[in-house]
Amino acid sequence: MGDVRKTHGGSMITNSRICGTGNIQSKLRLAKSLSRTLGCLLLASVFLQPLAQAASYYIDNSSAACSDAGAHSQSQPWCDFNTFNATTFQPGDTIYLKAGDTWNQAVVLNGSGSKSGGFITLTSYGTGKKPKLAYGSSTPTDVVYGTNLSYWKIQGLEIEDTSTVPFDPSNESPTTSAILIYYNGTGPYSNITISNNLIHGVGTNHNNFLLYIFADYASRSTPVAQNISITDNTIYDAGVCLVCLNGSINGQNMTYLTGGYSNLTFSGNTAYDSGLQGVQLAATINGNVSDNLVHDTGLYVGSGESCGPVALWSLGGSHTTFENNEVYNSFDGSTGYDASGIDVDWDNSYVTVQSNYLHDNEGGGSRCFPAITPLCFTTASTTIQGRRTCRLKSP
Repeated sequence: MGDVRKTHGGSMITNSRICGTGNIQSKLRLAKSLSRTLGCLLLASVFLQPLAQAASYYIDNSSAACSDAGAHSQSQPWCDFNTFNATTFQPGDTIYLKAGDTWNQAVVLNGSGSKSGGFITLTSYGTGKKPKLAYGSSTPTDVVYGTNLSYWKIQGLEIEDTSTVPFDPSNESPTTSAILIYYNGTGPYSNITISNNLIHGVGTNHNNFLLYIFADYASRSTPVAQNISITDNTIYDAGVCLVCLNGSINGQNMTYLTGGYSNLTFSGNTAYDSGLQGVQLAATINGNVSDNLVHDTGLYVGSGESCGPVALWSLGGSHTTFENNEVYNSFDGSTGYDASGIDVDWDNSYVTVQSNYLHDNEGGGSRCFPAITPLCFTTASTTIQGRRTCRLKSP
């Protein structure tokens, strides 16, 4: 045994001999220690490799220094969206649009953010009015369009669909949209945030959906997109629908896929002036629809339309709550049907309607149609005033 001595603190330690077995064991311990250290250093070198840096992009068409071939910096911004539309953005990137500027151009969103890298954000900078994206066409072209997106934020902008293609009752597919997010990939996709925007058309007799999220699949049995947040927007002047989450599964309406969109927050929005529908939420599970003001829907005056308008409409949903909303002036769009404030329609389950103020609607204030049992729960805290004849469309 080696010599024993006391440390300064009184603990006992053993001095290893310089030669003999003690020296071999010491060398082995040292070798193992060095091996572990080298392994840690090699592992650290893998994880500490420089990550792709999130980039900032500035677009300012009022700057004399702007150039689409420029450095997309604040001092040398892009002028318009020609280069933008050809760029695949990376997680964490932010695209800044100059406040007060207007672009008459379609905008295409390419790339996706990620959980580790963060959102891709399209937003504004500077002072003044919201930067404005305005575009209209007689062909199916949208102002802002993206396919199979995840981790995108669109915030603080004005987006105007200037198309004046007349509303066609024989074709309820929109010709244009202010924002269209289209899903047809494997997915699932997640984390779309649309907040604090001014989204509008130029009247209520045009063939458009303003904010449209659409899934298109031959077959699918799992959710398409989750964590969708639509908050604090002002949305007005739509021909067909102000806000629509819907889709097609094997040629059928997406209401047959319960849970197509999961974890939806639709809150704090003001939506008004629509020829037909207000807010249509199909195949939504775990939805929070709260603190919204929706009014003046179903304004279409004409013939040939048979789909009754509704201000807040749930189809094929589950575990969704409608709470603290105010809805008024829901009309029937010359159809003779519906005109409800809140409609819990076909194939819903576990839907709660509570603490809403529904008044002066041409049809019912709130109603439930056949669905998966249990159907829905409407609490006494929902106030319904000025209710007129409830006109229900035949199954």
